[in-house]
Amino acid sequence: MLQLPSKGSGQIDRESPRPAVPEQGSPADSARKAENAVHSAPLTPQPDSDSTAVPADKTEADSQLLGNPREATPDVQSDSKPADAIERGDPEQPGTSEPRPSTTTAAQSQALAIAEAISAAAAAAGPPAGEAPGSDPADMQGSASNNEREVRLVRVVEQLRRRLDQLRGENEQLEEELRNADSKLTDTAGRAERLEDELAKAQVARVSAEASTSSANAAQQAAEEALERERGAMAARLAEAEAQASKLAEENARLQTESQASQEDMVAALRAEAAAAERRLEEERGAHAEARRSFVAREAELEAGLADSAAALTAMQRSLDDRTRRCTQAEQRALSAEQRADALAQDLALQSARMESAGSQAQPGTQQDAGEVDALRRTVGEQGAALQEAAAQRQAAEDWARRLQQDVDRLSSELHEAGPASDLQRQFREVTELLYLKQTQLERLAAEKAAQQLSLERELAAAREQAERVNRRMKSDRSAGYLAEGDVVVPMEAMGEAYYRLANNNRVGGAVKAGAAILDTTASTVVRVLKQYPLGRLAAFAYAIFIHLFIWILINRLQHRALSTDHLMAANATHGDLHP
Repeated sequence: MLQLPSKGSGQIDRESPRPAVPEQGSPADSARKAENAVHSAPLTPQPDSDSTAVPADKTEADSQLLGNPREATPDVQSDSKPADAIERGDPEQPGTSEPRPSTTTAAQSQALAIAEAISAAAAAAGPPAGEAPGSDPADMQGSASNNEREVRLVRVVEQLRRRLDQLRGENEQLEEELRNADSKLTDTAGRAERLEDELAKAQVARVSAEASTSSANAAQQAAEEALERERGAMAARLAEAEAQASKLAEENARLQTESQASQEDMVAALRAEAAAAERRLEEERGAHAEARRSFVAREAELEAGLADSAAALTAMQRSLDDRTRRCTQAEQRALSAEQRADALAQDLALQSARMESAGSQAQPGTQQDAGEVDALRRTVGEQGAALQEAAAQRQAAEDWARRLQQDVDRLSSELHEAGPASDLQRQFREVTELLYLKQTQLERLAAEKAAQQLSLERELAAAREQAERVNRRMKSDRSAGYLAEGDVVVPMEAMGEAYYRLANNNRVGGAVKAGAAILDTTASTVVRVLKQYPLGRLAAFAYAIFIHLFIWILINRLQHRALSTDHLMAANATHGDLHP
């Protein structure tokens, strides 16, 4: 180990001085060789830049500190034997037919280079034999420089030794890889033998294939001869086709010349037509601009007419509401008249019964009934007048709606001619929908009025007929004049024999009358709902279908149960007969 001198002594003490190595060449050359060896070894860390240039007078102390570095070379030489054997071309191991990889040779070469670099560095740093360190200041300064140089060289040597150990490990790995390669080579030899067997089989197959190929070649030659004959025939046909093609080319050239001339004439005619069409287009554009101006004016007029139509529609709505109110009043009057007619009919029936029961008091009762009949006739006349007035109002409303519809159709045609106008079309659609709605309401009211008028006319006809019957009965009773006292005569022909008997029966008359009224009201309500609501008709139809299906399924199940019961009873009877 290196011991630094004490302060001011200027001496370097060394432990166990090593024998000097004889100098080989100049120290500078040895240092350069060491640097070249270090740089040539791959993956070796580079030394410091200060260690590349060492004076010749500073290498004496370094050689003694390093000792003889060649002591480490035997290991390297022993490790490099396989590489030397490979370089000398020694025979390979038995059973191998492939050369070993060159990676081992490269690793051994690197180890040798590193060992030589260590030796060269030690030789470059070693002092001459028998030389003792001086005691002058120059020697002390040189000793300090030598110490630094020695430290750097020791670091380089340590790095080189580590690299050498790493390369030895790599060499061992490469040897293992070589052994694996040898085993693989043995496997390859066995595989080669198998391949030789397969090659023999392939040769046998090749011989058979050559035989089949020769026969196929003979057939192919025959086919080629046939194809040659066909080629001759095809050549003759090709010559004929070429002659026809030349004729067609001449005809095509002539047709192209004619078509080019006709195309030029057609292009000229089309250009003339295009110019005329452009002139017509300009004229149509002017006419269209004029028409648009007139359409704008017409649109303003239509807007004014639409406003007037809206005002007229409002007035029509008011008049329609007024007429609806009048119709309602007329219906109420007709209903009251109907009620009075019913009451009068009942009174007439009672009076006729009383007149027949009391012959002596027939004259005053007859006068009173005649007054009631006259009152009934006046009421009937008033109702007829009201009905005529309502019919006239309805006819007037229909005429007014028809005129409005005509105005709407006219405005629609004018708007269609005037062109698209979104706002006017929207207003027109609203007015049209409103008119359709009002027309629908008018039609519904007209239908209801017609139905009410028909029912009222029927009731009036029945009332007139009943009044005439009462009058005829009274006249016949007055002409007869021989009714017995206490006899009760019921006019069967007044409203029908069965109905009148049931209506005047004290035991079931009230219940039957109430049931008939409820049935009549229910039937009229159902008919009105079915007429006004399509969904109601659909629901009634679905209900009827459901009831029919339910009854059919119920009957089917009952029938099936009855049949199964019959079969069971028959089976039981058969079983009882067989096993008494």
